[in-house]
Amino acid sequence: MSRPRRDQAGCPYHYTVQALKRIEGRWKVLILLRLLEQSPTNWATLLSALGEVSPKMLTQQLRELESDGLVFREELDPRPPKTVCYHLTALGRALAPALSSLTQWGRLAVEWTQSEVDPPMFDATAADGAEPGVNVGDRPAQPSIE
Repeated sequence: MSRPRRDQAGCPYHYTVQALKRIEGRWKVLILLRLLEQSPTNWATLLSALGEVSPKMLTQQLRELESDGLVFREELDPRPPKTVCYHLTALGRALAPALSSLTQWGRLAVEWTQSEVDPPMFDATAADGAEPGVNVGDRPAQPSIE
């Protein structure tokens, strides 16, 4: 019997893979964070806020986010030059807690890598569930991260 692939239903990581596919790419998470701060936002504001992104890449990433149902594109004036605003959809707004956690983790990772103190270890006994195949009772207790 073959195991399901990571992108098939039945795999324990199926939904994680599906979520990551929607936000993968160098700019998508930054676009989503910007839209969480200020939505609606026009294309030019996004371009200047993100700094190093090229106009072509920004357009491509926005189209992918739109096709994945995370962003809604509103055309305010169809006459050239077009005026377009981008809004987060309900699905896009639902990412707020996950992106906030990712930002917090990033801050901790930067602080830990810049300090001479080793980061505290994850305390599996404090987690809701153990890692697959790991017996929590076999591990020594370690300080939790807080």
